[in-house]
Amino acid sequence: LPFGTFTVALPTWLASEGFSTSDVGFFIAVVSFPWAMKLLAGPVMDRFAFLPMGRRRPWVIGAQIGMLLGAIGLAGGDTSYSWMLTFGFIINFCAAWQDVAVDGMAIDVLPEDERAKANAFMFGGQAFGTAASAAGGAWLLANYGLVAASLMMALSVGMIVLIPLCFRERQGER
Repeated sequence: LPFGTFTVALPTWLASEGFSTSDVGFFIAVVSFPWAMKLLAGPVMDRFAFLPMGRRRPWVIGAQIGMLLGAIGLAGGDTSYSWMLTFGFIINFCAAWQDVAVDGMAIDVLPEDERAKANAFMFGGQAFGTAASAAGGAWLLANYGLVAASLMMALSVGMIVLIPLCFRERQGER
């Protein structure tokens, strides 16, 4: 959800609001940077785990709660460039870490012969989510503004976080 919103919908909206090309480009660069740093997340997640809840599940839940709080923070502040830039970075940082945690969970939990199919579904889901959030976010921004788009993102992430809260990685975990 954040990737489509912050790399397509918000930059387009910023341009329509009169921000310069360099401001829009810098915005995209800053909010995309956490995705480039995903390679650092894996070793951290491998080193630190709360095994009673699962090896990756706490990271997924924490990242999704971070995205939820970030979206609420974005909605609750002003619509200044620096505010959007700060929360865009925070939300995308959490989203990138969540992406790594979900991929790691798939490798940990799925049998090897099911990983390729699961990867295809995960990639397709990510592409669909990016497209839907770009289109939906752009529509919300154009018609209702930043607060509505941010609250819709918060609501969506809030519903999605229920999945790892309700399901365990392995039997016997909390």
